[in-house]
Order: sequence, then structure tokens, then C-alpha cells
Amino acid sequence: NYFGRFVPDHFAVSAATPTAACTSGVSPFTYFGQDGFATPFVLTAQNAGNGTTQNYTGGFARLDLTSWSSFGFATSAALPSGAVLSAGGTNPSGAWNAGSASVLAKHQISRPAAAVGETAVIVTARPADKDGVTTASALAVQSGATPLRFGRLRLISGQGSELAPYVVRSEAQYWKKSYWQTNIA
Repeated sequence: NYFGRFVPDHFAVSAATPTAACTSGVSPFTYFGQDGFATPFVLTAQNAGNGTTQNYTGGFARLDLTSWSSFGFATSAALPSGAVLSAGGTNPSGAWNAGSASVLAKHQISRPAAAVGETAVIVTARPADKDGVTTASALAVQSGATPLRFGRLRLISGQGSELAPYVVRSEAQYWKKSYWQTNIA
């Protein structure tokens, strides 16, 4: 009845379309420093012949799907100076079922040291479980890049009576390589 754990040879990743934190408008995007752009992907435990290790489930699965550090997330290209990839405000989610898991991880990339134009980022993963099972190299978890914008909220000056309430107008802007663009999205 008991004969030990099932240890896969490696993991495989099936990338999916990322979800930007700002999804209104024509082209979704995420601001640098904004919490929550998401990467859904499928992680599969595989044997040496690339078949699914179906018993890698429940207590036999040794990769914690709810820990951001289990995945070895990184970006496929260098980030602007001062920008760092980190976990979003919520832990990744997923559950093992017959050797596969649908995972949803949220990320945040900190604000760079200086204003930069829109930057496209692809997140990669190199998951590793407690038995040392991993991938041969980091694999993309996104089928497309996530656009990141360096943004600000501009307060617009005005005047009014000191005896009446005054509404301060503002607008969202992002850096467009050489000037601040009003963000209509």
C-alpha cells in the first residue's frame, strides 16, 4: 500500500496571457510600483520522457503553490535602474491535480530611479520543490509582454474664494520618453 513519494524529473510551464493592473481603455498597462499585474500559467510535473507525473498531487506534491519564492520569478530582460520585481499583495494560488496545477501569481515592479518610457516586461519562472526538482532553465510564464508605465498624478492649480470649498483638479500622466502624456485610460 505504501511505497514512497513520486518525484518527477522536471517541471514544464505552459504560458498564458497576463492580466495588466489597469485594464480599462484600448491597451491595458500597469504602472511601475502598482500592485497586481497577474500571470496565470499551468505548471506540470513531468518524468524523464516528458510524460505527466500524475501522482504528484496532494501530500506527494512538494512544491508550495502559495509561496511566491517557490517559483524563482525573474524578468527575461534587464529592468530600468532601480526597478525590482517582487511579489504582489496576494500570494500565488493553485492546487495540484494529477500532476498539473493552474497557477495565478501577482507581481509588482518597483518604480525606477528616473522617469522611463513604456517598458515591456515578460516574467519567467524557475520553480523548485523541496526535493530539488526544477526546470533546465527559466521559462516564460507569459505568452505576451506586460507594458509598464512610469506615472504621476498632476494636481492642476486654480483659484477660488477662501470662504468656499474648492475642488482641486488632477490628471493621471505617464512619461512618454521626453514629455508627460495625459493618460486618458
